[in-house]
Amino acid sequence: MRGAPMQSYRHRKPGRKSVTKGGRRAVRSVSDSRHKGPAGKRRSSKRTAARRIGEIAPKGRSHSSYVEILLDSVGSKGDTDSKKISLSLNSIMISSSPQSREASYLMGIPIGHLIYKRVSHRPHETLYESLQVLTEFFDTAGQITAHYTLPHQIIFFMYGDDTYNIGIKSHSLEAGIISGFVSSAMHRHINISEESCRFSGSDKCVFVSHAKEDTDNAKIQRDSISNLIGAGMAGEEDSSCASYAYEGILLSLLDNPRISHDAYNSARMVGSVVRERADSIKNAANKMNYILDGIRLFGIGRPRADKDYIYLELRRDVSRMGVVRLAAALFSGILDRDTVSVETRMVRGRYIIRVKRRV
Repeated sequence: MRGAPMQSYRHRKPGRKSVTKGGRRAVRSVSDSRHKGPAGKRRSSKRTAARRIGEIAPKGRSHSSYVEILLDSVGSKGDTDSKKISLSLNSIMISSSPQSREASYLMGIPIGHLIYKRVSHRPHETLYESLQVLTEFFDTAGQITAHYTLPHQIIFFMYGDDTYNIGIKSHSLEAGIISGFVSSAMHRHINISEESCRFSGSDKCVFVSHAKEDTDNAKIQRDSISNLIGAGMAGEEDSSCASYAYEGILLSLLDNPRISHDAYNSARMVGSVVRERADSIKNAANKMNYILDGIRLFGIGRPRADKDYIYLELRRDVSRMGVVRLAAALFSGILDRDTVSVETRMVRGRYIIRVKRRV
């Protein structure tokens, strides 16, 4: 397989102090990970190997191209339970703390502007008719939505087939998208907040227009994540281009450091849940297949394993360092290690990631 030489870096469990071994400083957390250069070469003073890797990595699709894919696919079907679980997991990753929810909300606003700009040439007589376009957008992305308006308030509903009480409201990006779309339609800024969520015990997500700030400090409930993963394992593989486009939007938010740090911590927790569920399987081959299925639930690439390594080939459109670090955190939880050394290689515009199964 031809491509760039293997690079490696360590993921260290957050909350541990750095230690020095053999003259080298171990990394302190995912968000502060450093990347070792090719074997035998020392780092330059300011230009780290991580930066060199980032320069050869494709930036992935832009939000505008993802929006185009989704709007061109309006009306298409084909989402499966597995894909809905994947969308749900990635939504949870970027919404695990108040600061990450605020950041993803702000990043959703320009996406809403883009959606409205694409359809602004259509003659919309009412805001209700305009919002129908946004409903079709979310339907195509894998959500089931409905909406209506009141004279002085906009209420937007988002339904789903199943509800899991994860303990948090996880659709801050969607709230931002709705805000951007409605603000463009009404020619003034409209704040949107998620009043209730399918992941906090409600039967539907309800988005309301007002200026209330998010002060919810709820934390993810581990048991509910386990139930969500169990439901995903029973699903089927899905290759919907439209859903992949929306996942691409979610994963691209990892470029924001306010989101990425909490996302990596959540990924490590989810990885540990996959490991705990797999520990009940006696047969080693079946246990590894279960772990690979758990990795596959994230929808970031194709996992495989041999006797020495676990590999993950990232999707081309999400091949970016933020997703590599997300995978490293996931491996850290699955392998139950405080520190994981992940090797990466760029092949035909995709990252190939591998990690040793045993230390």
